[in-house]
Amino acid sequence: MDGRINCTEAEKDIFSLIRSHAKGFGNVVPRVAGGWVRDKIMGNPSFDMDIALENISGYKFAVGLVQSATGQKLTDVHVIKDNPEKSKHLETAVVRINGFCVDFVNLRNETYSETRIPNVKPGTPQEDAFRRDLTINSLFYNLFTEEIEDYTGRGLEDIGRKVLATPLDPRTTLLDDPLRLVRIFRFHSKLGFTIDKKIDEALEDKRVKVALAKKVSNERIHIEIFKILRYPRGQYGLLEIVRRDYVEPIFKPPVESRTSYEKGLVFCEVVEKITNLWGRPYRREVLNLYTVLCFFSRLTVPGGRDSVFSNTYIVKTSLPSSKSFVKMINKIEESLVFLDGCDMKKPKNEDLIRMVRFMGETWYESLVIYSAIEHMRGGHEKYENGLRVIYSIIQQEIGECYLSRPIIDTSRLAKTLEIPKPDIRFYIEESIVYQLLSGTESPEEIVDHLRGIKAAREADQKRL
Repeated sequence: MDGRINCTEAEKDIFSLIRSHAKGFGNVVPRVAGGWVRDKIMGNPSFDMDIALENISGYKFAVGLVQSATGQKLTDVHVIKDNPEKSKHLETAVVRINGFCVDFVNLRNETYSETRIPNVKPGTPQEDAFRRDLTINSLFYNLFTEEIEDYTGRGLEDIGRKVLATPLDPRTTLLDDPLRLVRIFRFHSKLGFTIDKKIDEALEDKRVKVALAKKVSNERIHIEIFKILRYPRGQYGLLEIVRRDYVEPIFKPPVESRTSYEKGLVFCEVVEKITNLWGRPYRREVLNLYTVLCFFSRLTVPGGRDSVFSNTYIVKTSLPSSKSFVKMINKIEESLVFLDGCDMKKPKNEDLIRMVRFMGETWYESLVIYSAIEHMRGGHEKYENGLRVIYSIIQQEIGECYLSRPIIDTSRLAKTLEIPKPDIRFYIEESIVYQLLSGTESPEEIVDHLRGIKAAREADQKRL
């Protein structure tokens, strides 16, 4: 690994601007740190830069840069202040320069006390490099010399070997800030690099699990996990969490369920097979997340008046997510339970419409998850049935029927047929099913159809 970096013209312009401003201080050395250096060495584009500064704070440097720059597109300085609570100890000045997001921060050294809250002070490049999570993220690109600086002596080598390793002893690195463990799984997903054996040995230390569960906030874990979910190989990062038995301290499920790397791998392989089969767009984050959630599907949290799905709890509480995402996962869980009661072997057209309308916009993800879980559990017939239903829905082009609205007036329908209020929803749905199947635009025809359904239901009730 020769470690050469080929900068784009836009990057050269930004570096020239930063370099010129730094020279005015006399003793300030600007370096690009971390991810940008790694990505450029690997030949990947990067639009986020971390500028590590020697002998000056990131805020002071950034403010002066914005004030002195002319003819450049620079935004005002945004400051992310220190937050010493639970290992978050960063102060960063953020400026957008010519379309790039550039973070300015001073080089620092961190020491940890028994409280595990880091004591941060200005540091040297060597100290800054060794406090980082991984050797591949410890490299600097010196803007004065235009050379790569590898103070750990292993950064370039580990990029070449495609290995994720820590600059210090893994136990020290992970116990200092256990979130680094989740970041290791994230970089495994992103880069496909192998996790170093010494990290595996450290993961067997129960203290790491305890520290991760107690020390790192759910919000910080959410950020890292959702980055994993967006990667094309995100499922493999989650599989490593399953393999190393770290589901509990990361996802904090409210119920117990046995997880298995082998079964999780089967789930992922089936999901990949199905999504490749039809090439339909799908919500990557959802399907990747179910690499873990598949072990808790349909399970509910005990206690309370209203039962809550375990997976709904996980995305709402353990991985605090947006209301819309929580609602989506809850709907998928409802759909999985609903599908258990459906005739999946030889469904009629009206049954397919009812399925899609119940599952809504996540019908495809729900059926993929349902089929993959059943295959994972050994229910091959249910798996085949799931595939058959997906194929039928796509073939008949009814995948958007959940958007259909009734052409009859709801109040008129209830009054005409004397329908009790609790039953109105049922008849509205049946009216939509009929109008989709028949193609009719006649409200009278639909009312006549519903009248027949009502009579049949009443006859059935009398027989009971």
